[in-house]
Amino acid sequence: MKTLAVLISILFATNVSGQSIPAQKASSNSTLCLPDSTFFYVWGGSYWSLNQKYINTYDANNNLIEQIFKTVPSFVNSGKNIRTYNVANKLLTNEWKNWNSSNSTWINNSLISYTYNVNSCAINDLTETWNTTTNSWYLSSKNTYTYDTNNNLILKLYDEYNTAANYWYPSTKITFTYNLNNDLITQIIEVWDTTNSVWMNNNKTNYSYVNNYLNTSTQQSWDINNGVWKDITKQTLTYDGNNNVIGNLLQVQSPSLTWQNYNRTISNYDPNNNKTIEIIESWQNGNWINDYKYQHYAGCLLFPVNLTEKMSGNKHVMIYPNPVSSTVFIKTDLNYKSVKVMDATGKIISFVEQEKSISISELNNGIYSIQLIDENGSIIANKVIIKSN
Repeated sequence: MKTLAVLISILFATNVSGQSIPAQKASSNSTLCLPDSTFFYVWGGSYWSLNQKYINTYDANNNLIEQIFKTVPSFVNSGKNIRTYNVANKLLTNEWKNWNSSNSTWINNSLISYTYNVNSCAINDLTETWNTTTNSWYLSSKNTYTYDTNNNLILKLYDEYNTAANYWYPSTKITFTYNLNNDLITQIIEVWDTTNSVWMNNNKTNYSYVNNYLNTSTQQSWDINNGVWKDITKQTLTYDGNNNVIGNLLQVQSPSLTWQNYNRTISNYDPNNNKTIEIIESWQNGNWINDYKYQHYAGCLLFPVNLTEKMSGNKHVMIYPNPVSSTVFIKTDLNYKSVKVMDATGKIISFVEQEKSISISELNNGIYSIQLIDENGSIIANKVIIKSN
């Protein structure tokens, strides 16, 4: 179920050429701040459990050129994404590598290369996969893009490579249509029927707008027996006063043809409209339950002073200020026995009995985790703070 939600979110947001599908208008961001790291958490029933860390590197034009994925508990390397750009800041190559822990080296995985027309629109991309036996790249798949006179993407053809027969064969076709404002309104996915050598309907997405901002995305599947499109999912976006997307609700069509909640993403922003937190929740037994959380960090991000998170059973925990220079305070109705402070490598810095405040003035600037421990030794709350003088 969660995999379905992630896939739908990806289809809703972007295509492989890096263009927004559909393009959302930018908020009035007065100070651009790109996160140098992102922490990924999984909900453990009563606390957030840190699962992965992403470290980002940018060039002088704010293009993401490298992203390293590290896993807990000691933040060991897991994967790496390397990107290059042309003089127009368009993506040229997108390479993925996996970490080989046995010999501490990066191993090639896949490579995507892009080409553009004179209007800087991607016209094709080529995916190659690394062959560990021959230590060479081999062809895997490709996308070909077609645009209208307004440079709107109207057709994407996806072909896969048959290595044994040494030829390309069609796989998927996506057709896009737009309104007079050049807003995407439909996206139809067809798959190639190898038996009859024809394209067959598979999936359709309809987009609607309010005040020129994307409002809903309704996904349909093709009922081959009745020859009609049938609703399967719907996503609805909500915005704050600065036109930042703060809510993304995913609903599924029930057998009784009513929309039922499935999951939602809640996003928070700093005063400069830079995204700081994304929380994904699932709908279970009439309640929203935490699933995952992405928390972005950078020295330029302005975090709210009093950040309160709702725990299970209507419990709350507030650890503030954040960032902090000397003393951090704990306010919660959770019944905890001790407090553990850990650095970004997982090293325990301090372990104290139940305290309402902790001095960290002697610590170096950086990212730390504060964990509240119950009488059974279980972590019941896990908050990340930034130490900054």
